[in-house]
Amino acid sequence: MTAHTLYDFVTDRLGPRLHVVHPSGRWLFVANFASNDLSVLSIDPDSGRLADVPGSPYPVGEGPRGVGVDPSGDFVFAANWTGHSLSTFRVSPDGSLQEVPGSPFATGRNPRGTRLAHGGRFAYVANAGSGDITGFTVDRTTGSLTPCPGSPYPCAPEPRAMTVSFDDSFAFTVHGPSAEISSFRIDAESGDLAPADGSPFSTTADPRFAVVSPDGTRVFVACQESNRLHKFDLEEQTGVLHETEPPLRTRRRPFQALVHESGRFLYVANQRSGSISGWCLDTRAGRPRRLRGSPWATGKRPVWPTFDPSGRFLYVANKRSGDISGFAIDSDSGRLRPLPGSPYRAGERPRAVTMDPAGRFAIAVNEASDDVSVFASDPRNGVLTPVPGSPFPAGSIQRSE
Repeated sequence: MTAHTLYDFVTDRLGPRLHVVHPSGRWLFVANFASNDLSVLSIDPDSGRLADVPGSPYPVGEGPRGVGVDPSGDFVFAANWTGHSLSTFRVSPDGSLQEVPGSPFATGRNPRGTRLAHGGRFAYVANAGSGDITGFTVDRTTGSLTPCPGSPYPCAPEPRAMTVSFDDSFAFTVHGPSAEISSFRIDAESGDLAPADGSPFSTTADPRFAVVSPDGTRVFVACQESNRLHKFDLEEQTGVLHETEPPLRTRRRPFQALVHESGRFLYVANQRSGSISGWCLDTRAGRPRRLRGSPWATGKRPVWPTFDPSGRFLYVANKRSGDISGFAIDSDSGRLRPLPGSPYRAGERPRAVTMDPAGRFAIAVNEASDDVSVFASDPRNGVLTPVPGSPFPAGSIQRSE
């Protein structure tokens, strides 16, 4: 399996983000849906304070819904939901952006986020409005995008955010209306997507996102309407998915599953219940076993759980209560313990929380107050403390769910 880092695991594979931290940890990129631009903010390595990079914000297409950065940090991509396009920029040494000639590049209708594969050589967006996937080859010198030979790739209706396996062999997307998950094999030479035999595969009602285990053997899908979590076994040569046991029961409206980098523990945020559920995956019987003490209370409407880079702490943004819940993870049992002072106050409707690569700062974009909350993370115990000046203004972030 291709080598990866925990930073890749907690930032790049888990669905659309309104913000992402540069791999160097020096800059933060924020997609401003309502103002059609991209804010770039420098991150002070000592204090965590944010400051606008010269030229920020940068115009993009209409309705940027997600932002992504390639593994090298050379290029940034913004998927424009209502502009039906992908804006692409080169990142300068000072963090300022230079739009790539030809940008924005046409996609299908209503692209959701950007997923990169094979070291940033290929970029993919799932187009909810046109029911297909656009694939691009990325020129590693200029950043220019060229459609892959077979693009666009038809799929089931209304594909949601894509997920790419850690070894870059497979791509997955789920479909809410038809209650299915599509599986594709990625051609390492051309970037073309080929559907696995039998794809798409059935789930229960309203699947939200797919997540792949770090060892690439299992795929998990949380389904909001059915309050179920599906576990599929993944054929490593073909991408075929097999569900050999009934789905797990969650609490109300599970939003996003998350597998610990160790591969031993699985967590899911339950929006309506205000909780995190957890399971142990390394059981002899093979079926996940619910962790003792699960579920654990969060704030209201938890979304996008994430780990810190050390894998010792879990954080989740609570959209309705406007705060961040933090937990310590027991490395032996997987049980969660609320951190002292948790939950930590953020802005209005925090969309997601992301850690910088070194784990020094936790960053939450607040879509209703149009600002960014930054917290210093204590490496000893994971406790979050607002940095001076937080929250920091951004563009007009707000958009409807």
